[in-house]
Amino acid sequence: MKILFKIFLIIIFTVLSNEAICQNIEAPRAKNAILINVASAYLIGMYSFEYERNVFKKGKFEALLRVGYGGWYYIEYGIFTNIIYGKSIITSANGLIGKNSHKFEFNIGVRYIFLEEWEIQKVNQYRSIINIGYRYQHPEGKGLIFRVYLGETGIGIAVGKAF
Repeated sequence: MKILFKIFLIIIFTVLSNEAICQNIEAPRAKNAILINVASAYLIGMYSFEYERNVFKKGKFEALLRVGYGGWYYIEYGIFTNIIYGKSIITSANGLIGKNSHKFEFNIGVRYIFLEEWEIQKVNQYRSIINIGYRYQHPEGKGLIFRVYLGETGIGIAVGKAF
């Protein structure tokens, strides 16, 4: 009986004393993402394929840089309806505010438009990008990204993947 009691005490002390002292390291957050983005309003709209890079994170704030390529259109109404199409290159800086998966997003940048119909006098080839909206992204950053926003091109939605 004494041997059984000693074995029991050794097991209890061994189990209770197994504390691991480790570094508190957060899971590495994904820094890159690719997105498909579409937006439309009554007279203007766009679509794009974008690459995004996380460049800064502190507390609840994150800063990202984004570049992309896509299409753009503008509808002119008058005596004759004229639709102006063009390709566009997008560069912007994004800010994210929030904790965990749900974040407030603001985006400011420039879109350069290559017009197919060269009506430079009527449509400026540089368009500003100003968006505010909601962003869902997994807390570790990897996986699905979902954005809904309001901006100069109307109401937009974007879906992507962080890696």
